[in-house]
Amino acid sequence: MAESWATISQASLRSLVRMFLRVCGPSESASQVSYSAVSFPFRAFFSCTPPSTERHTTADQANGAFSEYVVADAELQVVPIPGGWSFEEAAQLGVAPLTALQCLHETLELPSPFEARPTTEQPQRTILIWGGASAVGQYAIQFAKLGGLRVVTTASSKNFDLVKGLGADEVFDYRDEGVVEKIRVATGNALDIAFDTISEGKTPAQVTGAIGDKGGKVAAVLPYESPRPTVKVTFSILPNLIRRVRLI
Repeated sequence: MAESWATISQASLRSLVRMFLRVCGPSESASQVSYSAVSFPFRAFFSCTPPSTERHTTADQANGAFSEYVVADAELQVVPIPGGWSFEEAAQLGVAPLTALQCLHETLELPSPFEARPTTEQPQRTILIWGGASAVGQYAIQFAKLGGLRVVTTASSKNFDLVKGLGADEVFDYRDEGVVEKIRVATGNALDIAFDTISEGKTPAQVTGAIGDKGGKVAAVLPYESPRPTVKVTFSILPNLIRRVRLI
């Protein structure tokens, strides 16, 4: 079975989700940001920081490439490295996982995975993650499964085992001309949420087309207009999230 470089432990997944929801959840204020001075070799990875709009640094700005210590937003910009990972392997942790979390929990408004799981009265919800073998898609599958969702995804046939190993319940070949109809059949024409991790080429029509007749929501990583009036497409980008969090 193919192995994914994005596979991390349940503990690390939960840590990333808690960090995101603590800062970006509805109960938190985006203006409440603390700072932490970190000296290497502390095992943490710093995610991207939006460039300053100032032309010159001042004494109270946290800048400086030759610093002995690095000052970072402690809530969102310091990501613990999973056990056994190198700094090089963890270099993508500040982008792909947080983009996946933003689209799942902010754009699609999915509840925290730490809340109650589906019951008889509230059956398991299904999500379509288009592009499950992509960097963002691999994390999205794991986070969605952590939240108790049924995950339907697409991938090339050579990556079927990879995405199934990440937790996908059903996988469809995106090259199949009948893939949209097959997904609609598999979801009982009732799919109402999807995550388009590709967001270009044929995917706008395919992803929105897989949504059931009653309509729904799609989180996209590139902007596009929904071809269906009953399907709302929302473009999410990680730097915008970080800018909001850094408003102090």
